[in-house]
Amino acid sequence: VPEEGANGRIPGDSRIYNQVAHEVMQKLPKIQTDDLFAFVKPNQNQWKSSKGNVHFTKDANLKLAGKVAEAIKAALPPAPESGR
Repeated sequence: VPEEGANGRIPGDSRIYNQVAHEVMQKLPKIQTDDLFAFVKPNQNQWKSSKGNVHFTKDANLKLAGKVAEAIKAALPPAPESGR
């Protein structure tokens, strides 16, 4: 959440929400998480679509999608061999 122009969002709240979510997920060991906050944080100023906006550019969204796809692939069991 940007410091200015967040339209009702409170800067710093994302850290609080993420910490609570992390604590809940720690109690549910079968649920895997993908820390997109840590992935976005170093790039957020370049990835924002505009000042005061919490949304990202198309290119940033593609990078986020790639990160999510990697996490999903890593969580899936190996594909069975085709036997062909």
